[in-house]
Amino acid sequence: MENNEINKERWVHNFESDLLEKFSVIKKLPNYNQLNSTFIVLSSKNDAEPTVKELIDNSEPWIILEQNRGVKNSHSIFFGGSTKVRVLYAHSQEEFDWLYDYNSYSSSVIFGKLFKKAGFKYNELGLRYIQYAFSKSHKYEVGEYILTKDLKTILDIFELDHEEFKKGFNTIEEFFAFIIKTPYLKVEKFVDLEKEAKNETLQKLQEYLILNKVQNDNYKSFKQERVIELFPVLVDEIVKLKEKAKNKIEAVNKFNGQAIMETIPGVKPTDIGRIMGEFRDSFDSKEAFKEFITERSKDEIFNKLKEVVTL
Repeated sequence: MENNEINKERWVHNFESDLLEKFSVIKKLPNYNQLNSTFIVLSSKNDAEPTVKELIDNSEPWIILEQNRGVKNSHSIFFGGSTKVRVLYAHSQEEFDWLYDYNSYSSSVIFGKLFKKAGFKYNELGLRYIQYAFSKSHKYEVGEYILTKDLKTILDIFELDHEEFKKGFNTIEEFFAFIIKTPYLKVEKFVDLEKEAKNETLQKLQEYLILNKVQNDNYKSFKQERVIELFPVLVDEIVKLKEKAKNKIEAVNKFNGQAIMETIPGVKPTDIGRIMGEFRDSFDSKEAFKEFITERSKDEIFNKLKEVVTL
């Protein structure tokens, strides 16, 4: 190992030791003894950030603190190259426990890929059903239903043993040996990674599956019904959200730029944004505007528009 690599390991070790001393509730995620590591801290980012910055200021000048993209309650501390320590901030003990479970062993990226196939979203916010509405040119997110932020439940969905997960894994290969016990993992989908190929965990899983010639002879297709089995309340919630999506598209079709040009002769395309904005602002609230568009006919909408908007 070169001297700079030895120094880097020492810098990371010293920084982590200081970090553990500064916070009363802090946990390091298991990471198979790799140099890169992640900590969960029970503290708001605003409260914890000055402490983390102080540690950076007292370290080597080339150690850099950066806000993580996509995860606002976190920081990455870079020690040169790709070596880094991540710090995630939790506002409550419940969130602290969830973030620790969710991020352990990078399981989230694998479960996220499986859930996506069945139409669910799995990230730091938990397991959620997202309802979209589709027009000819746009995709709208109209609502969601949060199912769970409990890892035991997540593992139950995939028929995996929570107690075995809690015992932990010494190597990433041990973790993969655990993951492939689920009957819902289609080997081909994790060997042919397509756009996800840059993810390190998925790359290593791909290599593991190929080298060990893994075959899932008991494969079950992972469908929405599997999640509904454990969350029957989702049946009624999906009905409500689909109705909301239908109303959204009906409202979009009644009142949009094309509808304005077709209904009001002489309107220029450059005026559409102003007209829509003036009409929306004529209501007491955004919710009142949406309610009006949803509940009224197209004729009623445009009669009202002509009353309140300068054409």
